[in-house]
Amino acid sequence: MIFGNSAQRALLPDFLERGPRTVCLAGDPHLGKSSFLREELPHLVSDSDLMFSDPGPDGAREARAFASTEPVHGDLRVLVVENIDAMSGGAQDAYLKLLEEPPPSLRVLVTASDTGHIQPPLLSRMRLVSRWSPLSDEDMVAFASTIDPVDDSLFPIARGRPGVYSRIHGKSAFKDLFATVSLSVTVRGDPFMDPIPEALGSLSGPDDRSVVAFVCRSAALVPGAIPELSAHILRFCSVLSSVPSASATMHWTRAAAAMSRSLYDQRL
Repeated sequence: MIFGNSAQRALLPDFLERGPRTVCLAGDPHLGKSSFLREELPHLVSDSDLMFSDPGPDGAREARAFASTEPVHGDLRVLVVENIDAMSGGAQDAYLKLLEEPPPSLRVLVTASDTGHIQPPLLSRMRLVSRWSPLSDEDMVAFASTIDPVDDSLFPIARGRPGVYSRIHGKSAFKDLFATVSLSVTVRGDPFMDPIPEALGSLSGPDDRSVVAFVCRSAALVPGAIPELSAHILRFCSVLSSVPSASATMHWTRAAAAMSRSLYDQRL
């Protein structure tokens, strides 16, 4: 069940019926954009052809093949392209060719965390950008009630992102990571002396790295955080999104050492 962003969700049926042909659902990661599409589209287009494009290198080619043929069921073909902003320039170019002259029977739904990472010619082909926002406190409580037991201590960590709440629910390693970072940036702990957090030792892919980066970012922004120390954590979060999971602990150690140096300089 999807919570929040009701105005954005209400646009979907009208888009499918009247167009425009391409819509981008934009907003921070973990807000529920893809979950919403995967939950709602099978019901809304049950009499039409539906395809979720593969994120791999063959995804654009398969999407073009899907779009170039007439609908088998009903009058529409609906194509979903997730996280297009994270794709390479070459992959985005391939989708641009598809969106330049989409057939009348095609509807394309694109999700993105940052439209600034979509090449301008491709973004210009998206006739409507639906911007999603973090959930309100009320909506987060309603969402959390669907996962037993409700853990309100996760709300400051998730900050309105249901995807983060569901991923870290019941996993103490993420609470420990949040505590370690928040203590460090408020100078109530020394990251250089702490062991490597457990959450960093079990990363298996980009989704895990994204959640860890979000937890660290939330901790770096707690009230009372010292900007010079938070900056090292925020830099670590940015690096984490683009490096292999196996090197996460190395970058953590570098960030912790930099924080210790900053703390030492402040005490001189």
